[in-house]
Amino acid sequence: MKKNIHNGKSSFRSVFITAAAAAFLCLVSCSNSQNVEISYVNQETLRSVSDSKENEVLWTREIESARLLQDIKKTAGVADNVRLSPLIVSASESSGRKIYPELPGFGSLDTSLISAELKTFLDEFCSSLSSWTLPESLFEEASLFTLVLLKYDILKNWQPNFGTEFPVEPEKDAAEQKTEADETGAENAAAAVQVKLFDSWLYGKPFIEGSNFQIPVRFYCAKGTMDVLVYATDKNGFKITLLQIQKWEKRNGK
Repeated sequence: MKKNIHNGKSSFRSVFITAAAAAFLCLVSCSNSQNVEISYVNQETLRSVSDSKENEVLWTREIESARLLQDIKKTAGVADNVRLSPLIVSASESSGRKIYPELPGFGSLDTSLISAELKTFLDEFCSSLSSWTLPESLFEEASLFTLVLLKYDILKNWQPNFGTEFPVEPEKDAAEQKTEADETGAENAAAAVQVKLFDSWLYGKPFIEGSNFQIPVRFYCAKGTMDVLVYATDKNGFKITLLQIQKWEKRNGK
């Protein structure tokens, strides 16, 4: 009888231990499963928050986006065999500004603002002045008086400033003198063609305001120079509105 009781207690203990072990394993399993689920939920939450924040950000355009497309292997003004460095690139960019010469008493020779069309018009005016023709078509109709005043000032001041007689007969222009020379003979005709007030000219830095222009011009001849301010407009093609003689200068001060 005692033996059966003892065997019963042993069986009960085995069952209890087995049940306890099973319960522990179940608890551990449930705990791990819950941790995995919590971890998964937390990861999804962080990801969704991150995506939401990124979608809400207002991105600005990239600064100097054109530079991102440039080939930085080469730099203008730097030889191909020079190894680029931040210092060299900076130096090359800072030295890219053009430097124009200046003439004392005249100003800068920066003519970068003079368009090809304006230069053509100025060349026509300077050429006609040098040959003492000066067609009225170059002037605005209301500004023809400036043509008369310019001719008068040149005639009056040529001899006092250059110390020589005016090379063209005052009452006739070069075209008329050439016609007369043609009638008298080829030798005189060739001489008439060579009669010019000025041999060359150059332009200074213009002042531009809208369609109005102010361009300094220096005329050269064997005896010296004459500086003239040319005022022009480009309303319906280039036309001269005013001419002002600024200065006479005898060559070598003689």
